[in-house]
Amino acid sequence: EFRLEILDTPGPIDRRPGGRSLDVVTVIEGEAQVMGSGWSERLARWETLVVPASAAAYRIEGIAAGRVCIGSVP
Repeated sequence: EFRLEILDTPGPIDRRPGGRSLDVVTVIEGEAQVMGSGWSERLARWETLVVPASAAAYRIEGIAAGRVCIGSVP
């Protein structure tokens, strides 16, 4: 069982895995900047980033208006 969220990125999206599940972030439209404490990655369309469950809070910001898909285990 897993959860799949599709979110628009007109503004920032704050996430907190909190040790429960990794997050698999894929940009499906536009571009996005994914950043956490001490790290940052820019993703273009169809690029994917795995954020480990051990990560502290992180943020997704759309560089160009778009959409991201986030997969996790509930």
